[in-house]
Amino acid sequence: IQQTQPANVLLFHSTDDGRTFNSWNTSSLFNASTCYMSASSTLQIWARCATGMNSVYVSSADGARHWRVIDTHGLISNTGGGYFDPVSDRLAFVDLGADSPAPKDDLLRLSPSGVSTPVARLGCAIVNGLDFVNAHDALVSCQRTGRTQSAVLLATSDGGRTWEPYKS
Repeated sequence: IQQTQPANVLLFHSTDDGRTFNSWNTSSLFNASTCYMSASSTLQIWARCATGMNSVYVSSADGARHWRVIDTHGLISNTGGGYFDPVSDRLAFVDLGADSPAPKDDLLRLSPSGVSTPVARLGCAIVNGLDFVNAHDALVSCQRTGRTQSAVLLATSDGGRTWEPYKS
């Protein structure tokens, strides 16, 4: 649980199914009040933090006490249609959206160590939702162009390397 107070941001952490909580100050996380956090385990936390018009992605392996910036090969625009999907304590994906000029890969595989690896070209101008259910299988709802009529639902079963229109 994240709570913003006038002077600082507190995180509340439970290891007993929410019966009790411990809190600590997140002074090691810059601009924590603008961060969207997702815990993959009691220690592994992923965060997307707004830095004005852009986002930076960070990872904590010690329950949000210390943070490591993930190298995404540049800032990712908050208005560029990208999407962030933490999958597990060892894996997250980020789509760069409109920020990634063709033919550069726009889907990155992130590790908590701060390393990102290009996976493939998703080729969506705007990503409305990206959901990896495991390291291999995912769906993405996106617009191929900025026009609503270009909306498509795509699926992958190879970790995002190839995407095909979803067939029910």
